[in-house]
Amino acid sequence: CWFGRSPTAASTWIATVCGSGTLIAPFAAALPEAMGQSGATAGGAAAAVGGHDGDMAASAAALQSEDPAVRADAKARDLHARLVALEKCLLRPERERIRLVGFHYQELCKWQQDHENDIDLSNIMDRLNNRQHGGSATYPEWRRQALEEAYRLFYHEVATNHADKVEGLPQPPTSTEIGSRRLNEHVLTRKAAAEHAIPGKYEDRSCNTLGTRSWEYQIRRIPPASENDICGREIVAGHQIFEDSTLMRLVGFVVPLDGCCARCVEPKRVVGPFLLPEGLKVVPKRP
Repeated sequence: CWFGRSPTAASTWIATVCGSGTLIAPFAAALPEAMGQSGATAGGAAAAVGGHDGDMAASAAALQSEDPAVRADAKARDLHARLVALEKCLLRPERERIRLVGFHYQELCKWQQDHENDIDLSNIMDRLNNRQHGGSATYPEWRRQALEEAYRLFYHEVATNHADKVEGLPQPPTSTEIGSRRLNEHVLTRKAAAEHAIPGKYEDRSCNTLGTRSWEYQIRRIPPASENDICGREIVAGHQIFEDSTLMRLVGFVVPLDGCCARCVEPKRVVGPFLLPEGLKVVPKRP
């Protein structure tokens, strides 16, 4: 659903999946779309795939590098590629390619299972979130949350309207798998999959306990190309909001808060296929 009609791109994709079992570089050129900007079309991304053989070899070599920073950067790019692949496939799915959406979701699950205990995971996430590190492999927390919600909506629609195809899709992550993180209530309604747009909001409290950064977004339902096809899901970026308090402003005069979240509070453990911070764990009260 992302390589358009290019036979060269299609053959390159097949060789990539079957030959190495991973998707490292095919979507590096799709960053503008991954970040909510208008950029290359599906056909343009397809043209870029054919020219990434050398980049894939370089990425494989970087994963084996003795330099920890090089390895972390390569892992971040690998994860970024898988996230972009799923987002692009959800944008324009087709009924006969539902399994391809499931494949890209499984690729995310595999990455999380292979790397959840890596000692450099926090550095990888810093690169993905664009904290302290620049680079093109950026896919921040708010967009990963939106992507998870888009997959949930897609799965619900397939299960409701195309039950014969749902076997090709893995179920969305359970509450346990996402660390009991609270889900967007708009996604959990019965009619959510049929709504034109679902609002979402990601809150980041990692900087300090006195202020909150939040990102607003929408997940829009894209009408299918034909009557029997599946609706696509498009992630649309909204506003970034920083809410503080009078107390925090007073503290800022004494202790400068330069916006580096990673320095203020120990980050929460990231869990689930979309590697998002776990939720607050509720300890049952004793009688």
